[in-house]
Amino acid sequence: MPILAEDPNLAILPDFEADEYAQARAQIANDVIDEQQAAQILANLWRIQNDSDKRRWADRIQEEARAAEEARRQAAEVEDQRRQAQAAEQEAAVLEERKKNKSKYAPIRNADVPSNPVILPSQYAVRKMRSHQETNPKLI
Repeated sequence: MPILAEDPNLAILPDFEADEYAQARAQIANDVIDEQQAAQILANLWRIQNDSDKRRWADRIQEEARAAEEARRQAAEVEDQRRQAQAAEQEAAVLEERKKNKSKYAPIRNADVPSNPVILPSQYAVRKMRSHQETNPKLI
């Protein structure tokens, strides 16, 4: 069947009593069927064909929607696979970096590290302070 170019839901019933359809009416008209009945028969035939076209149109729209949904699903799947591959690649790069530089990524022990740094005076300063205490005991 040919693909419909226009939406048959928008089609308007032609006036089969017009002069342009006189030949079509003449083919149907006979002793029993007059011109008005022939026009009615042509209108009925047109409605039957239009209803068939409407069903085909709806089927085509549904099929196109399914195909578009399938394409979107496949695109999302491909994107998800690409992201997973990129994440795996990054993870492998991090593991390789850690393997090369073990000391850089060594865990830091959670020992009781004082929050204030310990200030150790130099030996020279300690000797000077002791000698000063010995000479001036009152300052203590």
